[in-house]
Amino acid sequence: MSTKTIGTVGQANATPTYLARPALAVISALFCGYLAVGLPLPVIPLFVHEKLGFSNLIVGLVIGIQFLAAVLTRGYAGRVTDQQGGRRAALQGAGFCALGGLLYMIAALPGISSGVSLGVIVAGRLAAGLGESQFVTGCVSWSIASVGPQRAGMSMSWTGIAMFAALAIGALAYFNTTPMVAPAGSLRRSLASPSY
Repeated sequence: MSTKTIGTVGQANATPTYLARPALAVISALFCGYLAVGLPLPVIPLFVHEKLGFSNLIVGLVIGIQFLAAVLTRGYAGRVTDQQGGRRAALQGAGFCALGGLLYMIAALPGISSGVSLGVIVAGRLAAGLGESQFVTGCVSWSIASVGPQRAGMSMSWTGIAMFAALAIGALAYFNTTPMVAPAGSLRRSLASPSY
């Protein structure tokens, strides 16, 4: 693995020096990266179904394709990380995620047909999946390399906290910025008319 540890750059036989805790910058970057994964999750299904007019099946395929792309590209992400380092993989992944976000914005431009818009969203989801795969593999590897094998568990716990906290906050951010009229109305109707 080409990831360098603290204090060994340019020293062939030096004992590696590791950090006591995972680098805050790497954990913060991972949090922000996964926030970018979580933010579109509640929005894209509504856009594809309500604005573009596609079925629930298409919505599910559009959402799932990013995660399929992430799974299918994990091996590539591992090779990039092993050969070029966690930092390189994380930065390369961040670039693909940004491309995915740009494609999402293009898909929402006025005047684009529903079919073209859907195709652009799918391309964005594929780019985001490739990016997520590299970004996560790179950040996790980079974090473990910075603390050494004796603190790998601590590193993994912090990277997990960053990822899942970001996904939860990303989903909640949408619901805190949109009116909850329809779900609240549905809940009231369900509670008001017992169906037993």
